[in-house]
Amino acid sequence: MDITLLECPTWGEKQKKGDKRVLLDVIQAVKAEKSNHKGRVLVMSRDGATRCGPFLVVYNVLEQISVDREVDIFTAVRQIQIRRPECVSNGMSTGFVMMP
Repeated sequence: MDITLLECPTWGEKQKKGDKRVLLDVIQAVKAEKSNHKGRVLVMSRDGATRCGPFLVVYNVLEQISVDREVDIFTAVRQIQIRRPECVSNGMSTGFVMMP
């Protein structure tokens, strides 16, 4: 099995909450890589949670929008929170995902 590592050094610990471009760039890179290969996507962050949560929520929301043409953000966040509570356990992670 081949594994491709996509690194995002620009998504720093002190990333501004309103700066979502980095997250969207990572999602675009993952989608491009996923379309070239079959298999699953492994998401990691330095502490195992703080960057994974927002990524997973936004990725799942975009996938759901493309399929269903509608999405419930609260449910998308809650689904990740149930499976991995540490990923969106604080208001900052949730705010990063939900800010307009």
